[in-house]
Amino acid sequence: MKLTYRGVSYQYNPPAVETVPGVAVGKYRGVDIRFRNTKKAPVMQPHYNLTYRGVKYNNQPNTDNVSMSEKSRVLAIETERAEMKRGQSMLGRAVQELGLSV
Repeated sequence: MKLTYRGVSYQYNPPAVETVPGVAVGKYRGVDIRFRNTKKAPVMQPHYNLTYRGVKYNNQPNTDNVSMSEKSRVLAIETERAEMKRGQSMLGRAVQELGLSV
């Protein structure tokens, strides 16, 4: 397939994915949908060491060295932070509805 981006033409050949029919069937907006499964797992993106403006980074973050307890700690902190933000926004809306000033 020939495509053009900002005046530059290039050839794009999308990868073919082999599928097998699945057992799940659904309906979306009145149309029957049949789900399919891939025959083999997709190929993972290769790992590159990249540099942008002198700063080195990887296209895939390294999570092998992170322990499960550290991951759970970060998840708990993020959950608590989200709950605090939600509580603050609810209090702000209540103050506005009641016409109170802070």
